[in-house]
Amino acid sequence: MDRKTAFQRVCSFASCRVSQESSSPSAYSGSKPTLRLSPGEALTLVLLFSLGLWALIWAAVSLLAVYGLR
Repeated sequence: MDRKTAFQRVCSFASCRVSQESSSPSAYSGSKPTLRLSPGEALTLVLLFSLGLWALIWAAVSLLAVYGLR
């Protein structure tokens, strides 16, 4: 058995296992439906997270500059 055949067998086994697990009724019991965002909402959310991350980075740099130079 070569590598390609072995990889195909592993992938087919994994996909069969996922499809069997996700089709079971117990997988969905007690879980809330997934919230879908429109593309505009998702873009806005990513932009806000990005701006928040940059704000944290600049705050950390400024704190290091103030207290690191003493």
